[in-house]
Amino acid sequence: MKNLTRHCLPAVLLLGLAACGGADNADLAEGRKVDASGKEATGLVEKQRDIGMDLVPDHVAGALETKFPAWHPDRIIESDQGDGVIIYEFFGVDDAGEATKIEIRWADGRAELLIDEWLH
Repeated sequence: MKNLTRHCLPAVLLLGLAACGGADNADLAEGRKVDASGKEATGLVEKQRDIGMDLVPDHVAGALETKFPAWHPDRIIESDQGDGVIIYEFFGVDDAGEATKIEIRWADGRAELLIDEWLH
């Protein structure tokens, strides 16, 4: 998958991610931190849910449109980091037909297009 924000391997694995197209997009799934041996670490890493563009904050949608005006996501994941930071992950296909992911960080009323993939 092409990542327009540069690819970087995540430092943790997440279990229990929200299923795409689930019956109730308002349900949140918890991600748990797992170390390299597969043992669960303590503490909640994040909560994720699939959402529609109608639930994306205006500033986040505006940042996406400003940088990529003709691109429209097929899937959006909202990742609440539990500390006031929310990462919006936008998935879709670019003009060349390649799968693409764009991430925008939302915190303190500011939207920031991420250059490097957010480490969950």
